[in-house]
Amino acid sequence: MAGYSDVVEGAQWGDEGKGKLIDMRLDTGNYSIVGRYGGGPNAGHTLSVNGHIIATHGLPSGVFHPKIHLYIGAGCVINPEKLVAEIKEVESLGVSLEERLHISPFATLIQPHHLLTDSMYGGHLGTTGNGIGPAYSQRMMRSLGPNLEDLRFAHAIISPHQARDIVKSNLGHCVSECLNPIKNHPNAHQMQKIFDLFNNDPTQKYLSSLARLGKYLERDPLFLTKQIESGKNVLFEGAQGFMIDVVYGNTPFTTSSSTIAAGAYTGGDLSNKYHRKTMAVVKAIPSRVGAGPFVGELGGKKSEEYCAAKDSEGNTKHTKEFEHTTHNPQDLLQSSDQFELGIALRMLGGEYGATTKRPRRVGILDLPQLEYAAKLTGADELFITKMDQVELFNNTLFHGPVMVDTYQINGSKLNTYPITTNELASVTPHSYLNFAATSLPTNATKWSDIPHSLVEFLTAIEDRTGCKVSGIGVGPEREKVIMRG
Repeated sequence: MAGYSDVVEGAQWGDEGKGKLIDMRLDTGNYSIVGRYGGGPNAGHTLSVNGHIIATHGLPSGVFHPKIHLYIGAGCVINPEKLVAEIKEVESLGVSLEERLHISPFATLIQPHHLLTDSMYGGHLGTTGNGIGPAYSQRMMRSLGPNLEDLRFAHAIISPHQARDIVKSNLGHCVSECLNPIKNHPNAHQMQKIFDLFNNDPTQKYLSSLARLGKYLERDPLFLTKQIESGKNVLFEGAQGFMIDVVYGNTPFTTSSSTIAAGAYTGGDLSNKYHRKTMAVVKAIPSRVGAGPFVGELGGKKSEEYCAAKDSEGNTKHTKEFEHTTHNPQDLLQSSDQFELGIALRMLGGEYGATTKRPRRVGILDLPQLEYAAKLTGADELFITKMDQVELFNNTLFHGPVMVDTYQINGSKLNTYPITTNELASVTPHSYLNFAATSLPTNATKWSDIPHSLVEFLTAIEDRTGCKVSGIGVGPEREKVIMRG
């Protein structure tokens, strides 16, 4: 009999803890392959493995399961230098990727000029600066006149000399185009340093890294299909989260690829007829990296600006180190200022970007947003992470766990989810659901160990989304989970 494919997606703005659920699912032995279907080195899944904290970026999360094959699908974009560096880091821990890693021939390559373009124009969106948007943009553009802009992985490996000419030509054209904008850029000094780096032609290093990836090229476009036909099962992992999907997120504050479960079958090189179920991951205390609307954000616009702040050198100003040397989170928890409460929750929850190290904006669980995500993507079940931290609300101005129940705009209650970015940016919570102060026992291992108030918290999510909560995360370690029987 043929196998099947399942999908793990993020239901919020990313950083929900998808890697934890994927790692746990792989422990069941039900899957032979983990595939990525979107994103690139802008995504990071943080895993705790044998005492090491590892953030995978280009590699699928199943990298530490030696019998699992890894597939990077056509919907992904690849930075050869970063992927080679990541492979080296993983191999330094004794993990072999030989005959395990397969890269789709149709995956698009991030070229040096994409990084330069992103550095010049992506800052106001809060991008990671990894060239993701420009790479996806030129995938759609295909070519500029006779010059090929979209360079696919197979093309570069099979025709390396032509790939060299394409990379050099695209970089040269981009450098010449960037000369005048740099002079008038508000951060001209920083931009000039970036420009000088690319003007010194990084092509050779780039091509050298690309050549090292050649052995991972999957030459059979039906690789996953044949694996499933032989009875093996595939687990797809989504990058980022639903709320920054290129279509359903709030433009322009989105990523550049499909983050929803359906994207697995346009970017994962497999037919959707093999799909079995979608598992959506939700963080009990949501967070967001980058600019854009975030209903329920603690501190509102002040928090957004604080998290985006840069120093005179263009680096993140309010880093983890800065906050931990400046603030006492226990004091801030009791503040009547929601902005200060947000800082405390970020510090105590370690809410800093796995890829960028930027401080994440922190907010309150948002039921209208979760309903939108779960129902539009057809989620079958939910996994709620960071449930051990919900008790942090006990000693705050909320006096216990809380979630946004309804929205309002201009004083009127909304009955549908906002459909434009400007509208969502004007939305404020209309009502909240408050729950009694409670704590999760430190020795809780079974569903019956969960206190009644937290069960009510989970039930409210189920009632609104129409999805069963199949498990919760109660700590950063991979074994810190409670599954529902």
